Amino acid sequence: MRPSIEVVLASIKTNTSDKLAKMPKGSPESLATFGLHTVLTIAARDFDNAADRSLREIKALSKLLERGIALTPEPLKATLQQSIIKAQEHPDDIRVSSLERKLDILRSALIELQTHLEISTSQHGDQLLGDTWHFLALANKQREFFIKPW
Repeated sequence: MRPSIEVVLASIKTNTSDKLAKMPKGSPESLATFGLHTVLTIAARDFDNAADRSLREIKALSKLLERGIALTPEPLKATLQQSIIKAQEHPDDIRVSSLERKLDILRSALIELQTHLEISTSQHGDQLLGDTWHFLALANKQREFFIKPW
């Protein structure tokens, strides 16, 4: 029987953590092991949260783009609509690669929407632009990683 990815990552993380505890702090070997441990920690976290995070971001981006449709002229309006439709295709496909493709489509449309909102002036546009920046800040914060080396 093949072990799950979570079990393999947890085992390797424990192994590197145990090795790190026995090494002199600041030695080249400890720094390399710490780097590996950090990468494994990020990989384990991202593996576990990838589908959930991606689905939440797809929903949030789609809502932002839907709001943008009312504030944009053609052909941008059509681009936003097509991007939302494309992201809604194959809702049962929750492979990370598929979700990332959908996110790429939505992010590309969001960049176009932001560009339009930056040069247009309206109260609703300014509010949407602020909400867009808020979404981007939260999405970035979810990807942060802080760990003390020792």
